[in-house]
Amino acid sequence: MNSWQEAVLFNTTEIVARRSGEEWFGTGFFILANDRLFLVSNRHVLEDDKEIDYSITVHRRSSVSTGVVLELGSNRVHIDYGNPFNIHFKTTDRYVAPQDSDVDLALVDLTGIADPPGAVIVPFSPSKILDWNASLLTPGVEVMFVGYPNSYSDAMHNLPVVRTGTIASLPMLNFGGTPTFLIDAQVRSGSSGSPVYISAESSGGTFSVVGVIQSGVNTFEDSSRHLGLGHAVKSSELFKLVSDALYQLANK
Repeated sequence: MNSWQEAVLFNTTEIVARRSGEEWFGTGFFILANDRLFLVSNRHVLEDDKEIDYSITVHRRSSVSTGVVLELGSNRVHIDYGNPFNIHFKTTDRYVAPQDSDVDLALVDLTGIADPPGAVIVPFSPSKILDWNASLLTPGVEVMFVGYPNSYSDAMHNLPVVRTGTIASLPMLNFGGTPTFLIDAQVRSGSSGSPVYISAESSGGTFSVVGVIQSGVNTFEDSSRHLGLGHAVKSSELFKLVSDALYQLANK
């Protein structure tokens, strides 16, 4: 059986956005709630703009029992790494973002779009989203985030890269007055939208999602120089967003 650290690599995809000759990149990840498949990222990666063409890739199940095997509980899946699904979509009528524009999150309902027959996606449920108000997080706790820094990845196998760091601010407070926290980690462009995890070893080796990478921190003198710090939106805001999305989409 694969560890959760391995499994979450199959819950992450690079988002490529194109509009009028402009192109940008980010990271997205999947949440499955009430049978709806949501792609989550930052608001500055996923915009509610019908002129933007978005594309992602998701793994395809191998038609033969060869290649690397993904084992999740009793499920055993062979993956055709060299032949992923290329998914194109627009956000029209599927987009939800927080009312508070300071919360840099957004999601798109890709049910029936990002999950064609034979697709291999490992989304997590809202039960994995940490409630910060009930948490016992402390500064210095190790975190792991998964994504595509500077659009870098294992392109041959369609897999993101894993980075680690530690919480670098006081968790009980909203850093700078917004619902974010600081991590001591190298956060680069393209990592925007990366899910941030902590290990819950006391719960049998499972995990919790504690936030979503928002941005890196640069020096004031030279915006190209990184301080080795990053901002992440607290996961409580993600839980609110998923709940709002389920309500809004059910009442359209």
